[in-house]
Amino acid sequence: MLFLALRLRQQKLLRLEQTNQSLLVASETDPLTQVGNRRYLDKKLNILSQASTELAFLLLDIDHFKTLNDAYGHDVGDDVLVRLANILKALCRKEDVLARIGGEEFAILLPNTNKSASLVFAERVREAVASNAFEVSERVTVSIGVALGNTKNADYDELYKQADTAMYRAKTDGRNHVRAFSQA
Repeated sequence: MLFLALRLRQQKLLRLEQTNQSLLVASETDPLTQVGNRRYLDKKLNILSQASTELAFLLLDIDHFKTLNDAYGHDVGDDVLVRLANILKALCRKEDVLARIGGEEFAILLPNTNKSASLVFAERVREAVASNAFEVSERVTVSIGVALGNTKNADYDELYKQADTAMYRAKTDGRNHVRAFSQA
């Protein structure tokens, strides 16, 4: 009897552990695109801060997404978001961190990446999106801002502000561009 009771308790604990793990994954995953969310990004940045290495923070925004959503409907807009997430996943390395941080904005953390390598990667992303066939008559493009830092003292809010500033410069320059943050 005691053995049976212990066995049942063990099974309940295992199911509880599995449920907790499922809830953790769900809380860190964007339900539409199945990539990480802001909580996931924060967690990964915190883990990366344990070491000191170069880090690039890319912020991507789909150009004219509101117009596309209004013209074709939210289901097509959702399809564009899912397809973009799949393109980004395919381009990211194993150690890169991809997250949808809201609306049509995605962030990618590139650990162990310097400025020139991050710009090459960002340009590859921009080209892959622009050359991909989406289910809309207009070409889907992204504007990308790049900020650089160090994992040891990386501050999400500061990296986000810098990448956001660079991204808006890319949009001001005509959209479908990559720009790196500079103090000037």
